[in-house]
Amino acid sequence: MRRVQISAILLAVELTVLLLAAVPALAANGAAIAGSVYHDVDGDGWASPGEPGVAYATVYVQRLAGETVTTQADATGCFIVRDLQMGMYEIWAEDNAGHRSALRSVEVGEVNGAVAIDLPIEYSLPDDIIQAAADLFLPLVRH
Repeated sequence: MRRVQISAILLAVELTVLLLAAVPALAANGAAIAGSVYHDVDGDGWASPGEPGVAYATVYVQRLAGETVTTQADATGCFIVRDLQMGMYEIWAEDNAGHRSALRSVEVGEVNGAVAIDLPIEYSLPDDIIQAAADLFLPLVRH
């Protein structure tokens, strides 16, 4: 009975060592960057509750060595890029009207074979739209 327990423990240890040894190889050929493109309403650079995703934005993932991969966010602004190599990447997004997000840098390495990132897009509204909104809502607040 004792021999079976020790064999089972050794087998578990061997499998763990094999899996840990395979992690760098998996990350080298199968790393991923996922995230969301969203309208940064409050301009703080962080995704806050209620800030809407930017549907069908183009996401650019550029390895510092040069090549650029593009993908399209879904209807909710979410995206994923798979089959990346380990290394440093710069990521940004652009909506259909040409508004760009902030540029973000991430490193995909042996420890983090998958990275999650948010890409905020701020929209500058014309003064007349801001004034019209103030004229509409401020009287309601004052009463």
